[in-house]
Amino acid sequence: MSLALGARRMVANHVLIRKLPAVETLGSVTYICSDKTGTLTLNRMRVECMWTADRGTCAAQDAAAAQHVPMQRLLLAMAVSNDAQAGAGGEIAGDPTEVALYLAAREAGYAKEQQDLPRVQRFPSTARARA
Repeated sequence: MSLALGARRMVANHVLIRKLPAVETLGSVTYICSDKTGTLTLNRMRVECMWTADRGTCAAQDAAAAQHVPMQRLLLAMAVSNDAQAGAGGEIAGDPTEVALYLAAREAGYAKEQQDLPRVQRFPSTARARA
């Protein structure tokens, strides 16, 4: 009875979820955490700060950080280990996270296309646990 009354209130507010497990899951949530990167509104992300084991920087073109070997390795990894691609018109296509990493590395002088490091193998991430 309570589910039917809840569904009726949802219809009155023009909100209806077809799958009951989704409603049950949402009903058991205490906190909803979301990012403020613009992903929800513009589907764009941006790298603000980067950290290695002993240093952090919040500027993509920080000269001192650019001389730091671990930061150089991080930027190189950001440049080559993603699937973002620059199109003919200059637009970057790909997953928003990978585009953000690609652009941050490129701004620091690590253009993916300039690196002579071919991809040997790719391990796609999945939500399922591996056996």
